[in-house]
Amino acid sequence: MQELIMPFSREESRKIEEANYTVSLEHIGATEEGGQLLDLFDITMDYLDQILIGHKPASDDELTVQTIGARLFGNSAVAFRDILSGYYQAGFILIGDMIETHFLLDYFRSFPGKIKEWKAASNEDRSKNFSPSKIYPQLDARDGFTGERRKKTYQLFCEYARHPTYPSAKLLAKGNIIQVGPFYDETKLENGLFELNKRLGLDSLALGILLRVQGNEEVEKTLAFMGAYGKFFNLPMDKFPAFKTARQLLAIQKSGIVIPK
Repeated sequence: MQELIMPFSREESRKIEEANYTVSLEHIGATEEGGQLLDLFDITMDYLDQILIGHKPASDDELTVQTIGARLFGNSAVAFRDILSGYYQAGFILIGDMIETHFLLDYFRSFPGKIKEWKAASNEDRSKNFSPSKIYPQLDARDGFTGERRKKTYQLFCEYARHPTYPSAKLLAKGNIIQVGPFYDETKLENGLFELNKRLGLDSLALGILLRVQGNEEVEKTLAFMGAYGKFFNLPMDKFPAFKTARQLLAIQKSGIVIPK
């Protein structure tokens, strides 16, 4: 696989990106697990598309949550493109943003009254009350987690991706050589796509919980996404209220009743 060469050329850089993308798809799709990851990404993005565009917000809070979801959709699409094109650090930076997004959405699940407060908050108040360091201790306390797992995960992505630290250069290296521009690395590709699907799915689950399931198509796509995500990551989806609701609505749908939007 080619690496970027001097002098810089937009056209040559684009050719390398496209070549990396093609080879990356072939490599990932060559294994059963890789093919499942690609399918899962498509299913999850289709679900997001449905609940962001096809879903009619029932309240101002739902509209606010959909706004966060629009950011998630864009970040996920770009992260996928970057990872397959050979910009691994750029992809992981966006995955780090998705971790922070999940904290916020999960916090709103337990404290829905905070959605309006977050929306209206000044930059100072938002940093004071809704920053990750303020939220994840409350989530850990809610879930009875010890060991600061959320904090450690967030700090790991900050150090190795989101912030300009020397350890973050590892995501730019092929072997011991720092690469300038897009390059092809199968380990970074596989890890990046796995982590992207994991975080995208968690964010989508949290987003879906905050939106009341509506309409036959949304029911079907909710079940398709949650079923695929639960199967790949071995998660008991029955514990999620949205999954239970969707299954109940599917039974109604099969009886011939049209579920209103």
